[in-house]
Amino acid sequence: MGSAIMRGVVKFDRGSGFVEVRDVDDRPPGPGQVKVEVRAAGICGSDLHIYHDTINYDIRTPVVMGHEFSGIVVDAGDDVAGDVAVGDRVTGEPSIYICGHCDYCLSGHYNMCPTRQVMGYYHDGCFASNVNVTLVHKLPDEVTFEAGAVTELLACCVHSVIEQCGVTAGDVVAIIGPGPVGLFSALVARAEGGTVVLCGTSRDKERLDFAERELGIAHTIDVQAVDAVQRLRELTGGYGADVVVECAGAASAIDLALEVVRKRG
Repeated sequence: MGSAIMRGVVKFDRGSGFVEVRDVDDRPPGPGQVKVEVRAAGICGSDLHIYHDTINYDIRTPVVMGHEFSGIVVDAGDDVAGDVAVGDRVTGEPSIYICGHCDYCLSGHYNMCPTRQVMGYYHDGCFASNVNVTLVHKLPDEVTFEAGAVTELLACCVHSVIEQCGVTAGDVVAIIGPGPVGLFSALVARAEGGTVVLCGTSRDKERLDFAERELGIAHTIDVQAVDAVQRLRELTGGYGADVVVECAGAASAIDLALEVVRKRG
């Protein structure tokens, strides 16, 4: 008996474009995998790079795009951990395959495994009715599917702000770029007790206003209207930011980060 058919958003060839909604096989989950009925999905900035084929990552076409999702477990392959069962509400990680024995895997940094294979790039992703997933996490009942779909993005920000930068109470944290990554990073830094200075451009006015009004961010800077370096010095007694998190991905943002960070920051 052949696989069932479902609809998915498919990158069907390399190059800019080559994306359309197509019929795709709804394959059974492999060993150690569960099949998740997708209830919500997020569009990552990397999905746009996949669309335009401007990402330096291993893409195997045709492939169903998408790697941010939440949903309900509807099937399980062999050797699935006993704490996950059909009917569970879950979110998941993009990694479909990791080697498990390189230095990165053994030290817990399996996202850096040189042979890592990821959904939405190399394996079919979540822009479809169902997705087969290797690494899943249960969602608490009070977390909506919409919120659950962006937990992977939030986890990246937690990793950056807390695990990598070590933000703690009293730190002045400059976040450059008020997109979703920047806003989540600002919230994480604020939750850790940091004083957040969120930087953006004039076109980001709505997001900067939202960050102050709705998210409780202490300071925002329009870098096209205000001298951001001078403003950070005013806020820090001349020292500069203790931590800078660059979330814009632009050369000018990297230059600004190096200008506003304090010595030993």
